[in-house]
Amino acid sequence: MIGDAAGNTPAAGTGQAGRTGHTGRTGRAGPPARTGRPRVGGLAAALMAVFLLTPRALPAQSLLGDEVPAVEVDPAVPLPPPPGPQAGIEFPVSVLTSNRFAIDPDGLILQEGRLVRFTLIVTSRSGVRNVSHEAIRCAQGQRRLLAIGLTDGTWSPSRSSTWLPIDRGATVNRAHAELMARWCSGGQLTGRDAKALVRLLQEERPPVN
Repeated sequence: MIGDAAGNTPAAGTGQAGRTGHTGRTGRAGPPARTGRPRVGGLAAALMAVFLLTPRALPAQSLLGDEVPAVEVDPAVPLPPPPGPQAGIEFPVSVLTSNRFAIDPDGLILQEGRLVRFTLIVTSRSGVRNVSHEAIRCAQGQRRLLAIGLTDGTWSPSRSSTWLPIDRGATVNRAHAELMARWCSGGQLTGRDAKALVRLLQEERPPVN
């Protein structure tokens, strides 16, 4: 005896009627047999609803109001030579500090018109120099330490790749806010090359702090 598509044996004769027809509805047709094709309509609709309701993964830059990807420091570009004892173009930072701040013009490196690497020289009142090679991203308003100058005239690369926000109202690291104010505008560098950045650094104007 051949079964239907659902695997049930049709009720025929007195033996099968007593087993399958005990409800007294032996003449009613059963549910349509499944053909084996998966039911994707409801599942597809549910997945589509979840897709439409799920927030899209946005670039981090769009959360900051930027329309372009953040520039990363090119690791293929080596560190510049450490500055000599007399190197540096001084620029004003704040009347609240007695330190002097300068940039080594030979340490300026521009990337994609939105990132600048520079060598910062901070000299205390007693004459102690602290040298660092750093980077500023104009679009994000961030800074990053790349290396620290050692007393033997070499660099000690930084182990951290963290970008920190530049706070114009901070009581420390005011030099970064001053550099960003002079070198960045509208998320871009205001100078096309190192010479242009040097000229901007030499402009006489009051510091931002």
